[in-house]
Amino acid sequence: MINKFNFYDVYGYFLPGLVLLVLLVLPVGMATSKWPDGGQLVTALLGIPLAYVVGHLLRCVEVFPSTVKDSSGGLRYPSDILLDDADKQFTTEFKEHLKVRIKGRFDIDLNAVSDRSAKCQEAFFLCRSLLIEGKTVSYGEQFEGMYALMRGLASAFLLVAADYAGWALAALRYDFHLAASAVLCISGVVALTALSHRRLAFGSFLVALTAFGYLLAYGLPSTKSLWEWFAAMMVASIFFARLSHRAFQGFAWEFAKAIYRDFYAYDLKPTKTSAENK
Repeated sequence: MINKFNFYDVYGYFLPGLVLLVLLVLPVGMATSKWPDGGQLVTALLGIPLAYVVGHLLRCVEVFPSTVKDSSGGLRYPSDILLDDADKQFTTEFKEHLKVRIKGRFDIDLNAVSDRSAKCQEAFFLCRSLLIEGKTVSYGEQFEGMYALMRGLASAFLLVAADYAGWALAALRYDFHLAASAVLCISGVVALTALSHRRLAFGSFLVALTAFGYLLAYGLPSTKSLWEWFAAMMVASIFFARLSHRAFQGFAWEFAKAIYRDFYAYDLKPTKTSAENK
């Protein structure tokens, strides 16, 4: 696994997992005034593989789809929308030439009406695979890593916002510890048994983290003077989750455009279709 550790592993798994772990530990340090010193840095290094694993687990419960709204309000992939006649991000000439090259290379007719979205997805991933095999994918790989990073951060910020909400409730000294224990157990079970339903699983994790944060903070008297900080951190986390989600959608568009451009420039020889038309 280490030999194959690449750009996507860092941006898609390690960094979101690391951010989630650090932000979950942050209120503990604030409440106890205990932070890692030089002797604990060695232990902190052990958190590197842990962050990578947490990043993979985070990916299992992400709820943000790669689809975006098209002009009609439907949800489709950017790689599909980019080839629409009504979309203006590529010129008409470029789209027509691109479709000819895809037809010649993969024998996929993107002008066909039936199953067009499925064909666009197949063509897009075949273009990406060809670029990877030819070792010419560059900007596309970077944009893919960035959109994976932003999607992971959006989920991580929402999860820590729920945790901070629990800390803020505990700092106000509302006595919910019995209810919080029950909620933590129930939501934890629901989250683990509903992983195939990502929205339900993610919502259950949010509830579980709120209860967990409350129970973790309730026994610490010093949290009483910090509830404003925890509330502000919760709001800031929601704000950064929103920013990360918007950035994720932007990079998803750039990823699709980069793959199509790189594929178009990959092989400028006449395709079978263009040769037959002469």
